[in-house]
Amino acid sequence: MDVVEGKGFGLLLILLSLPSSIPLPAMSIFAIGVGISEEDSLIAIIATLLSIIAALFSSWLGYQIISTVIEKSGEWLHQASVEYAAGLLC
Repeated sequence: MDVVEGKGFGLLLILLSLPSSIPLPAMSIFAIGVGISEEDSLIAIIATLLSIIAALFSSWLGYQIISTVIEKSGEWLHQASVEYAAGLLC
């Protein structure tokens, strides 16, 4: 029973977290776990590089979302202030 005794239990816990998270970072964490549990340095190194790429992509995506929200909220505030000012002049 390798699942209860050691390495397999950690992999089982990693598998349980995959559906509830962002896929690319989750896959890289899973690959790091596999590389460590199998004591295969090449898989661990490739998975670490994959996790760096995933972090860069997630950061870029977060920046795009935040900048879009700021831009749209600025446009909304400008439109609301123009409508408010027009209402005061009437």
